[in-house]
Amino acid sequence: MKKTMLTLSALGCLLIMGAHQAHAQYMGPSTAKLSTVAEVLANAKHNTYVQLEGRIIRKIEWGEYIFADETAEIKVEIEEEAFTVPVDENTLVTITGEFENFPLFPPEIDVETLVVSTPQ
Repeated sequence: MKKTMLTLSALGCLLIMGAHQAHAQYMGPSTAKLSTVAEVLANAKHNTYVQLEGRIIRKIEWGEYIFADETAEIKVEIEEEAFTVPVDENTLVTITGEFENFPLFPPEIDVETLVVSTPQ
């Protein structure tokens, strides 16, 4: 009985500690330079780190969206946790992630960070 109570207490402490985790993302300088979707599609190599500014214009399915700027559209994969504020098709965002261009599949970007851009 004592061993069971000790185990349950330890489990309870772990659950409480896990509930108070903070989510953060790095917002400092990056090796990715801001470019356009058209530039990425024409010039980027597989596994290139890219940064784009534009809009998420529609959701394809869970975690998959179409991102567009003034030059072109591309499929992006974004984890739901990346959306820290509501975003719709009119919200200007900056995405940073890895360009993926596998043979036999359309190119896409695996988004690591999504930041709502401030209008200038």
